[in-house]
Amino acid sequence: MREQSNPKFLEHACIATRMIDKRRQLFDLQETFHVEKKNHDAKLAILKQKEDEYERQDMEFQKKLIHFENNNKESAYTRATQRLAEETKLCVAIDNDIAIILKLLEEKKAEEKRLAELLKRCTTGSDVLDEYELPMNEPCRETRMTESV
Repeated sequence: MREQSNPKFLEHACIATRMIDKRRQLFDLQETFHVEKKNHDAKLAILKQKEDEYERQDMEFQKKLIHFENNNKESAYTRATQRLAEETKLCVAIDNDIAIILKLLEEKKAEEKRLAELLKRCTTGSDVLDEYELPMNEPCRETRMTESV
């Protein structure tokens, strides 16, 4: 770019010279703008490349994120299914234990009832023994019967 002409020189110059000087100034400005435009276009091209690279990286990241989420959901589903199976097995085992304990409870209640009746019969039998004054070390008849069974 050339330096601008001295305004004092142009004061005494003819109109044609002044117009030529204005055209030269306009041409210099056009050259400056053209150079700046090239610089801006180069910067814009670099920015466009970076933007394309960022978009590509973003797409890769989104694909990886989707893949990770799918794997995470699948693994969570698998863990939940395994936990459900374990809990089901545990519930079945507990139900079996409860059934066994209830059966034992019923057996114990029946035995308690039987023993209560036997005790009642033995008590009434001991009253009879008292009447006949049998020796105390002989067991009552019902006791002998249950022992033989």
